[in-house]
Amino acid sequence: METTALMQFLRSFCDNSCWKFAVFWKVRLGSPMILNWEVGYVHHLRPIESMEIIAKNIFGNTMDDTFLPQCEASMYDGRSGEHPINLVVADMSRLQYAWGEGVVGEVACTGCHCWVTIEDILTCVAMGYKCPEEWLLQFAAGIKTILLVPLLPHGVLQLGSLEEISGYRGSGSN
Repeated sequence: METTALMQFLRSFCDNSCWKFAVFWKVRLGSPMILNWEVGYVHHLRPIESMEIIAKNIFGNTMDDTFLPQCEASMYDGRSGEHPINLVVADMSRLQYAWGEGVVGEVACTGCHCWVTIEDILTCVAMGYKCPEEWLLQFAAGIKTILLVPLLPHGVLQLGSLEEISGYRGSGSN
Protein backbone atom coordinates (compact mmCIF):
# COMPACT_ATOMS: atom_id res chain seq x y z
CA MET A 1 0.00 0.00 0.00
CA GLU A 2 1.52 3.33 -0.96
CA THR A 3 2.18 5.86 1.81
CA THR A 4 -0.52 8.35 0.71
CA ALA A 5 -3.20 5.66 0.65
CA LEU A 6 -1.97 4.28 3.96
CA MET A 7 -2.05 7.76 5.51
CA GLN A 8 -5.66 8.19 4.33
CA PHE A 9 -6.48 4.77 5.77
CA LEU A 10 -5.06 5.80 9.17
CA ARG A 11 -6.75 9.19 9.02
CA SER A 12 -10.11 7.50 8.39
CA PHE A 13 -9.84 5.89 11.84
CA CYS A 14 -9.24 9.23 13.58
CA ASP A 15 -11.56 11.65 11.81
CA ASN A 16 -14.93 11.88 13.56
CA SER A 17 -14.19 9.05 15.97
CA CYS A 18 -12.82 8.50 19.45
CA TRP A 19 -9.39 7.50 18.07
CA LYS A 20 -6.84 10.33 18.16
CA PHE A 21 -3.82 8.59 16.67
CA ALA A 22 -3.17 5.67 14.36
CA VAL A 23 0.17 4.03 13.58
CA PHE A 24 0.98 1.26 11.14
CA TRP A 25 3.84 -1.07 12.13
CA LYS A 26 5.05 -2.80 8.95
CA VAL A 27 6.54 -6.28 8.92
CA ARG A 28 10.03 -6.30 7.41
CA LEU A 29 10.91 -9.77 6.23
CA GLY A 30 14.32 -11.07 7.13
CA SER A 31 16.04 -12.87 9.91
CA PRO A 32 14.78 -11.90 12.38
CA MET A 33 11.49 -10.43 11.18
CA ILE A 34 11.08 -6.88 12.49
CA LEU A 35 8.10 -4.53 12.77
CA ASN A 36 9.07 -0.94 11.97
CA TRP A 37 7.10 2.28 12.00
CA GLU A 38 5.74 2.76 8.47
CA VAL A 39 3.48 5.78 8.92
CA GLY A 40 1.43 7.46 11.63
CA TYR A 41 -1.41 9.95 11.85
CA VAL A 42 -2.38 12.18 14.78
CA HIS A 43 -5.73 13.98 14.78
CA HIS A 44 -5.02 17.68 15.30
CA LEU A 45 -5.55 18.72 18.92
CA ARG A 46 -4.98 22.20 20.28
CA PRO A 47 -2.49 22.55 23.18
CA ILE A 48 -5.24 23.83 25.52
CA GLU A 49 -7.13 20.59 24.91
CA SER A 50 -4.06 18.68 26.03
CA MET A 51 -3.80 20.76 29.20
CA GLU A 52 -7.45 20.08 30.00
CA ILE A 53 -6.90 16.35 29.50
CA ILE A 54 -3.70 16.19 31.56
CA ALA A 55 -5.18 18.33 34.34
CA LYS A 56 -8.30 16.14 34.54
CA ASN A 57 -6.11 13.01 34.62
CA ILE A 58 -4.15 14.47 37.52
CA PHE A 59 -6.80 16.41 39.45
CA GLY A 60 -10.05 14.81 38.34
CA ASN A 61 -13.13 16.96 37.88
CA THR A 62 -12.38 19.01 41.02
CA MET A 63 -9.89 21.16 39.11
CA ASP A 64 -10.39 24.93 39.30
CA ASP A 65 -10.60 26.52 35.83
CA THR A 66 -8.12 29.21 36.86
CA PHE A 67 -5.40 26.54 37.04
CA LEU A 68 -5.37 25.89 33.30
CA PRO A 69 -3.82 29.12 31.98
CA GLN A 70 -1.04 28.97 34.59
CA CYS A 71 -0.30 25.36 33.79
CA GLU A 72 -0.41 26.00 30.06
CA ALA A 73 2.06 28.87 30.38
CA SER A 74 4.48 26.92 32.53
CA MET A 75 4.35 23.73 30.49
CA TYR A 76 4.50 25.28 27.02
CA ASP A 77 6.22 28.55 27.98
CA GLY A 78 5.21 30.00 24.61
CA ARG A 79 7.86 27.95 22.81
CA SER A 80 5.85 25.06 21.51
CA GLY A 81 2.24 24.53 20.56
CA GLU A 82 2.75 20.80 20.29
CA HIS A 83 0.21 18.54 21.92
CA PRO A 84 1.94 15.89 24.09
CA ILE A 85 0.36 13.13 21.97
CA ASN A 86 2.09 14.53 18.85
CA LEU A 87 5.41 14.33 20.66
CA VAL A 88 4.80 10.80 21.97
CA VAL A 89 3.70 9.52 18.56
CA ALA A 90 6.71 11.16 16.90
CA ASP A 91 8.94 9.42 19.45
CA MET A 92 7.32 6.08 18.56
CA SER A 93 8.73 6.38 15.04
CA ARG A 94 12.18 5.35 16.32
CA LEU A 95 10.90 2.07 17.79
CA GLN A 96 11.05 -1.37 16.26
CA TYR A 97 9.82 -4.72 17.50
CA ALA A 98 11.15 -8.20 16.79
CA TRP A 99 8.55 -10.74 15.69
CA GLY A 100 6.95 -12.17 18.86
CA GLU A 101 8.66 -9.67 21.20
CA GLY A 102 7.06 -6.70 22.90
CA VAL A 103 3.32 -6.25 22.68
CA VAL A 104 3.39 -5.16 19.02
CA GLY A 105 5.56 -8.15 18.09
CA GLU A 106 3.31 -10.52 20.05
CA VAL A 107 0.18 -9.22 18.31
CA ALA A 108 1.83 -9.83 14.93
CA CYS A 109 3.02 -13.29 15.92
CA THR A 110 -0.23 -14.52 17.51
CA GLY A 111 -2.65 -12.77 15.17
CA CYS A 112 -4.71 -11.73 18.23
CA HIS A 113 -5.64 -8.14 18.96
CA CYS A 114 -4.70 -6.39 22.20
CA TRP A 115 -7.00 -3.84 23.88
CA VAL A 116 -5.51 -1.96 26.86
CA THR A 117 -6.98 0.84 28.97
CA ILE A 118 -5.36 3.13 31.50
CA GLU A 119 -7.17 1.12 34.18
CA ASP A 120 -5.43 -2.05 32.95
CA ILE A 121 -2.05 -0.30 33.14
CA LEU A 122 -2.67 1.03 36.65
CA THR A 123 -3.72 -2.44 37.79
CA CYS A 124 -0.61 -4.05 36.27
CA VAL A 125 1.73 -1.47 37.79
CA ALA A 126 0.03 -1.84 41.18
CA MET A 127 0.52 -5.61 40.97
CA GLY A 128 4.21 -5.17 40.17
CA TYR A 129 4.06 -6.13 36.50
CA LYS A 130 6.24 -4.28 34.05
CA CYS A 131 4.45 -2.15 31.49
CA PRO A 132 6.01 -1.20 28.14
CA GLU A 133 7.75 2.15 28.67
CA GLU A 134 6.34 3.62 25.46
CA TRP A 135 2.82 2.89 26.74
CA LEU A 136 3.52 4.70 30.00
CA LEU A 137 4.48 7.75 27.95
CA GLN A 138 1.32 7.46 25.86
CA PHE A 139 -0.90 7.20 28.93
CA ALA A 140 0.95 10.09 30.62
CA ALA A 141 0.21 12.21 27.51
CA GLY A 142 -3.52 11.61 27.97
CA ILE A 143 -4.19 8.41 26.03
CA LYS A 144 -6.67 6.23 27.91
CA THR A 145 -7.11 3.32 25.48
CA ILE A 146 -4.69 1.59 23.12
CA LEU A 147 -5.84 -0.97 20.56
CA LEU A 148 -3.44 -3.13 18.54
CA VAL A 149 -4.94 -5.01 15.59
CA PRO A 150 -3.00 -7.50 13.46
CA LEU A 151 -3.27 -6.75 9.71
CA LEU A 152 -1.42 -9.83 8.60
CA PRO A 153 0.67 -10.45 6.62
CA HIS A 154 1.39 -6.71 6.37
CA GLY A 155 1.79 -5.58 9.98
CA VAL A 156 -0.04 -4.20 13.02
CA LEU A 157 -2.38 -1.22 13.37
CA GLN A 158 -2.13 0.73 16.64
CA LEU A 159 -4.88 3.15 17.67
CA GLY A 160 -4.99 5.49 20.68
CA SER A 161 -7.93 7.29 22.28
CA LEU A 162 -8.34 10.04 24.87
CA GLU A 163 -11.37 8.14 26.14
CA GLU A 164 -11.42 4.94 28.16
CA ILE A 165 -13.13 2.49 25.84
CA SER A 166 -14.22 -0.91 27.03
CA GLY A 167 -13.14 -3.40 24.40
CA TYR A 168 -14.13 -6.92 23.60
CA ARG A 169 -12.40 -9.18 26.11
CA GLY A 170 -13.08 -12.48 24.40
CA SER A 171 -10.65 -15.31 23.73
CA GLY A 172 -8.96 -13.36 20.91
CA SER A 173 -7.74 -10.53 23.15
CA ASN A 174 -4.52 -10.31 25.12
